[in-house]
Amino acid sequence: MKDSPNRVARLTSSKIYPLTVSGRGLYGFGAAAITYIKERIAEFELGRGVEPVIFKREMLWGKLWEPYVNMILGFEYEMIIDKTTVHPDYPFWSGSQDFNINIDGKGIAELKCYQLKNFHEYSRCLMQKNIDVLKKNFPKEYWQIVSNSCINGTKYGEAIAFMPTEEMLLEMCDKLENTDYIVKELKDDEFKYKFVWDSDLLDLPFIPKHSDFPNMTKFRFEVPQSDKDFLTERVEKAILLIENDEVLFS
Repeated sequence: MKDSPNRVARLTSSKIYPLTVSGRGLYGFGAAAITYIKERIAEFELGRGVEPVIFKREMLWGKLWEPYVNMILGFEYEMIIDKTTVHPDYPFWSGSQDFNINIDGKGIAELKCYQLKNFHEYSRCLMQKNIDVLKKNFPKEYWQIVSNSCINGTKYGEAIAFMPTEEMLLEMCDKLENTDYIVKELKDDEFKYKFVWDSDLLDLPFIPKHSDFPNMTKFRFEVPQSDKDFLTERVEKAILLIENDEVLFS
């Protein structure tokens, strides 16, 4: 798999959270943030990603369902596949949102197709419809939304939790067996998803017929300008460290 030219050496939305945590490092960054910044410096100097490419089942499982969820969401949403956007004012800052939301003020949405335990916890959190609750309990997911909102200049962000029902899972298994769904919809290698049709149905996450728990929960909110400003300031400081050697030998 080739390195994405818009992700190598850049601070990305999916991994931006450590920059928001205070610590005793340079510019008040914590240890995780300093490690992350050092990795970006290595990628910048080497010209390629330094982390091994690992196709985790959890990641592929989420990608598998994106086109399916897009059909459910309707015309207001535009699915974005494998497209990374660079912040217009900060070349070292990029992100890949799952959906654009075509509303006044514009919006971006992030879909999470977690395994059962995390899905339940994330769904229950989103049901509260409270930004502070989301920020406290799922900070990584929250700051990913804030970051992509900054990069794309949107007013709104939306968190989506999805889990297929038993009926949906059976429908997906049929698609994988009898159609070119992966190649056509995901533009990906079918072999990477072999674990789905090799698995027993009960070994895959789904909501059984007898459960009334909602299989999709959405929380749309206006992204606080104060959080946009805070994250932008942290990114600016991180970029200063990427552009010099101070962090490598401090």
